[in-house]
Amino acid sequence: MLVIGLALVVFTGALFGSIGVLLRPTMPGLAPPASGAASWGNYTPFMPNASPNDPGATVRPTAPSAEQTDASGDQIRGVAIVEAMLSVTEGSAGTGMVIGDSGIVLTNYHVVQGTNGTINVTIASTGSTYSAKVLGHDKANDVALLSLNGASGLPTVKIDADGVRAGDQVTSVGNTDGRRKIMAAPGEVLSTNESILTRDEGSTATNQLSGVYETSSRAMHGDSGGPTYDSQTEVIGLTTAGSADDGSQFATAYVVPIARALDIANKISRNEPSGTVQMGP
Repeated sequence: MLVIGLALVVFTGALFGSIGVLLRPTMPGLAPPASGAASWGNYTPFMPNASPNDPGATVRPTAPSAEQTDASGDQIRGVAIVEAMLSVTEGSAGTGMVIGDSGIVLTNYHVVQGTNGTINVTIASTGSTYSAKVLGHDKANDVALLSLNGASGLPTVKIDADGVRAGDQVTSVGNTDGRRKIMAAPGEVLSTNESILTRDEGSTATNQLSGVYETSSRAMHGDSGGPTYDSQTEVIGLTTAGSADDGSQFATAYVVPIARALDIANKISRNEPSGTVQMGP
């Protein structure tokens, strides 16, 4: 049962969608739509050279969910803002996490899929921006590994090793709505073994994700690829998809387990493509 929308699929009465944000950059010759004109739908205009947390970084103000707050210093550590150009006029924005201090970043594949080769990654805690390339990806599991050009000594996220159980308190952190400000959405683990069907906006292709966590965190567009933390601010997985009954605000989030994502990242780092793991973009 499929519907067209912002990466939405109807499944057991809910709407599922990857939590990415499509962007139209502000650049010469591309003006925002005039008042009263047809909108760009779910596109978020942005200024490519604006710094993180710059109030001028986005043209369209969008208030975060009431359940979201500014991320703390500990929650921001190792978090990255990922912006990938798909064409001259369109791009995508999401989130990533630094897993190697030399500039190795984990994110969702749908954040960088179809890039024209231009990917910029900003380290949230420092504001430093680097060009990046896709080292490899696993489309089936929606995981991609990036390498930042010229990066060194970067802060990294902490990885959970305790395991995940239903009822655990968690927090999803990300580049909410592509506004270049890191927000946090608390919740709890509802299930540790869900299967969902996702579809990106404007696409007929679907992707089945199995064995993902379901949480009550109200993650939003732009949080894709960001960390979902446990109560100790250790990463349990990548925030990947969301569901909402009314299609407006995500009520639950779906998370790719960090152990699976790191296994994929290790295969890519060793240049060992296998099965669904492929090298390059």
